[in-house]
Amino acid sequence: MKRYKIYSSLLLALFFLVACGGGKKSEKQDRSSEYVTNNEAIRLNNAGYELMMEFADQTDSVAKAYAMFQQAHKLDKHYELIYYNIAKAQILLKKYDEVAHTYDQIIALNTEMPDPYVYKGMFFDWREDSVQAKSYYNTALKLLEGGILNGKGNQLTDELSVCLVYFLLNDSTRLSLEYNRLTQKYAQDSINLEFVANMKAQTDSITKEELINGLFE
Repeated sequence: MKRYKIYSSLLLALFFLVACGGGKKSEKQDRSSEYVTNNEAIRLNNAGYELMMEFADQTDSVAKAYAMFQQAHKLDKHYELIYYNIAKAQILLKKYDEVAHTYDQIIALNTEMPDPYVYKGMFFDWREDSVQAKSYYNTALKLLEGGILNGKGNQLTDELSVCLVYFLLNDSTRLSLEYNRLTQKYAQDSINLEFVANMKAQTDSITKEELINGLFE
C-alpha cells in the first residue's frame, strides 16, 4: 500500500519529520491572543490526514479526506495546516488547477512565511514553468535570509531551508558554500551538525526532479 507524507515545515519536514501538525504560526495568529484553533477543525484535519496517508492510492478515500479538510476549513479559515493538506488532496485527486490557488490562500494568511512560496515554486517546477518557480524560490530565499538576520524562527531550520532553496534553484556553488559554512558553525554542536550532514547526504543522493515528483505524484 502506497503511503504519502504531508510536509509542513520546509526542509526538516521534507526530509526528517513527518508532521500532522507543525510549521510556523501565522504572525496574524500570534498577534491575536484571542485566536484559538477550532477543536473540531483539528479533529477533522487529523482524521482526514490519517485517511489520506493510509489510502493515498485510493481515490474514494482521498475524496473522503478532502471532504473532511473542506469541512475543517469552513470551521476555521485561519488554520494554516489544513491548506497544505487540501493542496495535497487536490494533487492526488488531479485537481491541478486548484492547487496554486490553495497555496495563494496560505500566503494571504501570512505573507512573511516562506513555506508556501517554496511549495508553490515546486508546484510550478512540476508543471514545467521554471520562470514562475524561480520567482517563488527567490521570494522564499529573501524571507528566510531576513528571518535569519533578525533572529526570527528556528535558526537551524531556516538555515537548512536556505540550502533547500539553493538546491531547488540548481545553485550548486552557493549550496556547497552554505554547507561548508554550517559545518564550521556547528562543528562543536554534534546534534545540529548531524542535521546538516543528513541534509547534505539527502541532497547529494536525490535529484531535484525526484524530490518534486515525490511530493506531487
